[in-house]
Amino acid sequence: MAFFIGVLWYAYASSYEQFVSLTLDSFDFHLLYAGPFHREVTVPRRTVTAIRFGGGGGRASSTCRISIEVQSQKYFSAWIPDRSNDCRRIRDEIQSELKR
Repeated sequence: MAFFIGVLWYAYASSYEQFVSLTLDSFDFHLLYAGPFHREVTVPRRTVTAIRFGGGGGRASSTCRISIEVQSQKYFSAWIPDRSNDCRRIRDEIQSELKR
């Protein structure tokens, strides 16, 4: 039983907490979560307070993720390879779209 609960928790933590796709339309962010508990979360773009990016730890980290901050809540992307500052570029693109 403990093993089953551990597997479920790992599946939840590895997929349910991190979005794998983000689309932005005129009104909302649409965050898609994958895995056994896949879902889509809609976040009104007027409620977004910040778009940030961060590394996987340490100065030589080769992974990063994007965070969408809404008042007291944060939505994190899955970890992605950070070649040539990909996360900074993605963050800048999202911020540019928000200004439209």
